[in-house]
Amino acid sequence: MMANRTRLITVKNEFVADLISAHGLFHAVASLADKKKTYDAIQGWEPLHPAQARRVMALAFMNTVNAWENFVESTFIRYMAGARSPNGYQPTLRAGPCASLQHAGQLLKCSIGFSFESDYLSWSSWTAVTNRAKLFFAHGRPFSSIHDRDLTKLQLAVSIRNRVAHSSKKARADFVKVAKQYTGRTTLRQGYDVGNLLLEKPRTAKSAADSCFDDFFSVFVALADTIAP
Repeated sequence: MMANRTRLITVKNEFVADLISAHGLFHAVASLADKKKTYDAIQGWEPLHPAQARRVMALAFMNTVNAWENFVESTFIRYMAGARSPNGYQPTLRAGPCASLQHAGQLLKCSIGFSFESDYLSWSSWTAVTNRAKLFFAHGRPFSSIHDRDLTKLQLAVSIRNRVAHSSKKARADFVKVAKQYTGRTTLRQGYDVGNLLLEKPRTAKSAADSCFDDFFSVFVALADTIAP
């Protein structure tokens, strides 16, 4: 069956590898992000300007969220085609397995001409994902099994990613709301950006993580285990 040509364990391993890569990039530049001007910087020896370092961290986070959505899509369509998770879990299909991954995509898009190369399926709204899952899997599981706490974090992550990708008024307003929620502050200093937030230690969230980026890293690892145990 085509669903097994790229097994879910491969899909999951690739996602975890993307997480680790982004996490490593974040920590590689984190020490430069809040650096004050030094003699070395004045002499032109600064390897990366703090604002540039924060931008790199923001891009690493955007890649993390994008990798998550790719993982969700890849897992969803393989489950539709009858694949099993790494530990053998298989959701109960409400209408039987699809003939192929292409067939799964056609059903999701309701288009016989669907192509993974040219057509786009959105996985940003988890409400939409779970509603979609309930059409194909009994009780929408495993996509409906995410803990409310992790679901809240996922929604925050999407808002942060959107601020990296867009500069619209809504994206900016959503980011400010998320940053205040995550840091426990009522106001943010001028110029506060995504990189600044990712460096912060979560104050209101029940987390032992040293930074918001680390906190989200742990959440995405846990989510991967929920979706593809």
